[in-house]
Amino acid sequence: MLGIHISEAQEWIARHENIVILLALGAIFVIAAIDEAIKKRPNKPNKYQLAAQKYTYRGDFRSARIQIEEAIAQDPSDDLNYFALGVIFYELKQPDKALYNLRQAISMNRDNYDGWFLIGRIYYDRYNYEKAMRYFGIALDINPKMTKALFGLASIVFDRNQFDVAAMYYRRIIEIDPKKANAYYNLGGCYYEKGMYNESIKMHKIAVDLFHKDKVEDKSYAYYWMGDANRELGNKEKAAEAFKLSIKWGYKGAVEALRDLERSK
Repeated sequence: MLGIHISEAQEWIARHENIVILLALGAIFVIAAIDEAIKKRPNKPNKYQLAAQKYTYRGDFRSARIQIEEAIAQDPSDDLNYFALGVIFYELKQPDKALYNLRQAISMNRDNYDGWFLIGRIYYDRYNYEKAMRYFGIALDINPKMTKALFGLASIVFDRNQFDVAAMYYRRIIEIDPKKANAYYNLGGCYYEKGMYNESIKMHKIAVDLFHKDKVEDKSYAYYWMGDANRELGNKEKAAEAFKLSIKWGYKGAVEALRDLERSK
């Protein structure tokens, strides 16, 4: 994932994008989005929707599509069917069909913030950031606590070097969910880019403590940035300690950083 030296600006952007780009997408998003839509329904789901739900749990999205298309044939007035089909087409990597069905869903139910969000995500994938921001913003207007949309907005403005604005979004995420490790990690990145190294270290330390024990790679990068921030501050002993922890958790690029630090002593 990290082919060049991590301290280069482009590498930091690549890392930033990788960790924040809406981690709930993919199969997990498909299941969660459809589950949430079903829960919000006033009526019980029909047999086709329930069958599609089971297929999504198995990762069999083609079979889920067949069931939802049958549900549409039976009841074309149910917005859930179009939303579910849009999500499934997204997972099947057919974004044009996903957009068509998602637009149909939100035209029938304007309060479907997951629908607005996923449209934004498709535009994000296409590098159409203006439209992505528009749809993420609409999703947030409906659901101000939608952290996926906040992550999306933060990523876009970060890549535009609008670090204060990105930091504002990450702080909002933390207010909503104080245990959101990725928000602290990326807030630390904003502080690092602004030269606020002590604040960056603090945020990365919190991220390390919050990352799940299986998030070995994420921990290794957080320790790296703690090391680099301490190096910038002239705290060579603390920098060396953090780089060693980064190496311990698996980031090999920290080996070179540690060598450079030792040469400078």
